[in-house]
Amino acid sequence: MEKIDITLAKAGGAFCTNKDDVDADPALKLDAIHDLIGVINEFRAKHPDDKLVLGHGGGSWAHRVAWEHMQRIQSKQWDEEAAIAVRASSQDLNRLLREMFIEAGLPIDVMKTEDLIHKGPDGYVLSTEGVSSIPALEQSFSANRIPLLYGAMIDTPGGYEVLSTEALLLELGRHWQGRVKQAMFFSDRLGVEAKLNGPILSGVQVAELEEIQRLAVRSRRPDVRDVSGEMGEKLKNARGMANLGIPVFIGRPSLAALEGEPTQGTWITA
Repeated sequence: MEKIDITLAKAGGAFCTNKDDVDADPALKLDAIHDLIGVINEFRAKHPDDKLVLGHGGGSWAHRVAWEHMQRIQSKQWDEEAAIAVRASSQDLNRLLREMFIEAGLPIDVMKTEDLIHKGPDGYVLSTEGVSSIPALEQSFSANRIPLLYGAMIDTPGGYEVLSTEALLLELGRHWQGRVKQAMFFSDRLGVEAKLNGPILSGVQVAELEEIQRLAVRSRRPDVRDVSGEMGEKLKNARGMANLGIPVFIGRPSLAALEGEPTQGTWITA
């Protein structure tokens, strides 16, 4: 029987960058990133045999560039100019975060999301060869290293598509179903609200999620330049994870969350 030992984690774009401050130049939230590094180091020290995939959002890098191109083409039918620009900005942020993680001692392996996954006629396809592939992820696990991924503009039969990090992790969850222990959507928010500006829910079952997801979509902030759906996208993919039997945590990073202990934040389960 395979071990249930994989954690799929995402550092949200608004958690690690100034994504919501649309009038400021793109910048990293250094304190938040250092907090995340500390939590990951603690978790790895206590659970050395567990495997971790770490992804990050596009934040004030890729989302702003994608937003500008969306205004130019007045559509989400992305053209090659948009794809090139968004990919460059995604990889710029990835490089900055990677450098911080490596400097802090995290054993990061570089993976390119655009090479790891594409969309075929029948849905998403994960690569089985190359330096960004399922075998490469498995090799990273074997070496006790951390693959670093990101939301990206991926190839589709008709052109290009923005794939959120949550959607990418969901596809990995499908691939490794039965091995994934949990998913962590680390956010600048404290968790999922029962209603707009309401209390943070400690736990939500999939059957209760539909109305909360509709609320999240309706309450999207018009001033935030996000092309993948904000909290509504998180909840949609959390629903998919939970339906696979993978519990999902949404909230601030903490050792307690990674260990499944009671802490502030929201757990979504089947």
